[in-house]
Amino acid sequence: MSEKEKELYGSYGIDTDYERALLNYRPLLEYTPESRKNEIDLRSVNLINRSYDFMVSRSILDYRNLLEKLDALLKEIASREKTKEFKEYLNALSTNDLEKTFKIEEENSKYDQTLNYELHTMLYFMRKSIDERIVFLEDNMRTQVSDKTDDEEAMQDEINSIAEWAKLEYDITAAYGNEYYDVDMPEHVQEQIESLEKKKREYEQLHKSLADTSYIHRNRYILFEEIIAHASTLIFNPQEIIEGNIFMLIDQLNTSHITDDIKTHLILSFKTYREKHNALKQKYMVVDDHKERIVSEKNYLYQQISTKTNDKMSSWLYEVPEDGGSSLDLLADILVDSIEKTKKDYETSLADMLSFYKTESSFYGDQIIFIQKKQEIRAYLQIIEDIRDVEYVDDEWIESYMITSNFKL
Repeated sequence: MSEKEKELYGSYGIDTDYERALLNYRPLLEYTPESRKNEIDLRSVNLINRSYDFMVSRSILDYRNLLEKLDALLKEIASREKTKEFKEYLNALSTNDLEKTFKIEEENSKYDQTLNYELHTMLYFMRKSIDERIVFLEDNMRTQVSDKTDDEEAMQDEINSIAEWAKLEYDITAAYGNEYYDVDMPEHVQEQIESLEKKKREYEQLHKSLADTSYIHRNRYILFEEIIAHASTLIFNPQEIIEGNIFMLIDQLNTSHITDDIKTHLILSFKTYREKHNALKQKYMVVDDHKERIVSEKNYLYQQISTKTNDKMSSWLYEVPEDGGSSLDLLADILVDSIEKTKKDYETSLADMLSFYKTESSFYGDQIIFIQKKQEIRAYLQIIEDIRDVEYVDDEWIESYMITSNFKL
């Protein structure tokens, strides 16, 4: 070794500045855990979890829960109205005679009457719509994963079906393993994977589409639940809508000496809200059951096409020889375009259904606001009338009145 080489490389090992500069060694002092075997991809995990979160059997149970609440409210209203006129109203409602229904409502929903008729109508139509959706979901969607009629048993079948999909995902990953590569994969392993992949796609498409539909119904359930809770307050705890230092309110009204003027303006305000509410009622056709049926059936149609024909068609087209000839190419082009169109139509059907239910919830939400506004005015008018009936109003009387009327002291 020359003197120059000794200067650069020294003795054995890395013992010169030149050698160290060449290597520039920077050890990575951290532990990298060994990756788990047979781990399925994140996309599949998310789809499976979403399917568990949004099951069609859960949507049916959610709706049944709403039905129970609605039935309790409708029963309570009926118990307060024992008149012959209310029976006539119920008959008009059940026969969908809206003109007569609204006429009877009008005659029994004045400022010195109650909210019973108008609120009953709204809750009745909400219940009718929910009942029809339950039947539709049972007959068309839930039957795709279970032949059971019992809700809990059907839900378990749906859970088991999703679990089977998850198992297929793991089985596919396990089949690939670490010992084979695509270039030398044995034929029997490849056939096994292809069979598993086909089954997996069927489960994935089915449960993804059911979750799409269930997601929309979950949103509808939440919106309806809020409206029903609002209606429950108006029926069972109407005093809460004007809560807030009622003692001061009564004292000020009693000493104002202008209760006649206040009453006049309250009645005028009631008339304004009544006109707006009546105009809104004419839009019941916007949430007509027939329209709801159309958007649901359209979604179901494209869901069936997507889950039962598109994958089979795609698999067949994949296996068609590239040199199959112009006639086969033309057919393939038509089928590919059709598959893409049905995918877009399916997405559109979901958007249409979501839009319909948002419009529906806004419609009922606006109604409950008008009903509350009118009830607030009735509450103020009632207080004014009760004050007038008393010769002398003092603190003791106000406290007693608040207790009797269920106001907070």
